[in-house]
Amino acid sequence: MKSSSILKLLGFCAAVGGVLAAGSESASNASTGTKTIAMHALNNSGQNGTATITDVGGKVLVMVSLTGEPSGASEPAHVHFGRCPKIKAVPAFNVGPILHGKGSDVVQLTWAEINSGKYAVNVHKSAADMGTYVSCGNIGR
Repeated sequence: MKSSSILKLLGFCAAVGGVLAAGSESASNASTGTKTIAMHALNNSGQNGTATITDVGGKVLVMVSLTGEPSGASEPAHVHFGRCPKIKAVPAFNVGPILHGKGSDVVQLTWAEINSGKYAVNVHKSAADMGTYVSCGNIGR
């Protein structure tokens, strides 16, 4: 084999090795970072959107963004135990009121805990009507 062919082969092997290394690094970093989940309207509210969860040093920032919120509404939002639409009535963590379609807060969960498949983000119609859910999204699994 000519030395130029050997150099090309070595270069190809190095490039493949770099791609494989980058791929394995991405997979390990996927366990922490940022994830966006779909929020789905409940009870004919028309309120759909997303919740973005971000690892912030051992806690998790939850940011909710919805369309279709009634003008002037203030809708409580929480992380609940359970899966949509069957969640535990008592919230686990506050995410703050949704005002003008947006709300956020840092919750006392680790990245692994919030992605365990045990939690959902839920939005209530109002502080006076906590029993009516207007939007919900499952976190993890």
